[in-house]
Amino acid sequence: MELSDPKSFSTLFGLKIVHGHHPACEGLASHEFQIGNKTFCAACTGLLLGALIALVGTAMYFFADLQVEQEGLLIAIGMLGVALGLLQFLLFEARGFLRLLLNTFFVLGSSSVLVGVDGLVHGLFADLFLVFMIVFWLYTRILLSQWNHARICRTCGTPCKFRELEK
Repeated sequence: MELSDPKSFSTLFGLKIVHGHHPACEGLASHEFQIGNKTFCAACTGLLLGALIALVGTAMYFFADLQVEQEGLLIAIGMLGVALGLLQFLLFEARGFLRLLLNTFFVLGSSSVLVGVDGLVHGLFADLFLVFMIVFWLYTRILLSQWNHARICRTCGTPCKFRELEK
């Protein structure tokens, strides 16, 4: 990915906003999707979309007294989202839109676990512990993505600056 490639960035108020950070290569093509002539990282877009929705939902729960029922079901669905988000690299090769959905579900699942557990326990310590766990899950998700990218680059025969950095 070159910052001179207009598909990989947009200009907003004179600032370059990078949204397609993968190198232009066959192996990583499934990690992106295109809208018009712009390329976007499916995983990053999914994480951002999930974060925006989760932020609104979690804020409504904690600050606007939004009531939840079926906390156990909310926790179970949330853990499924977290598991699919973390295991997506090992279970199947997700492409474009599915990758976006899995990463959105990953973040929404994390916030669902937080809200569900808070609904059952109503404890600050449990909430803080889960926030720590969510940060840990997100960090693990990032490390798994980096591992997956390195694995793809190792098997790719196309010369590029990213392969040169690994040597």
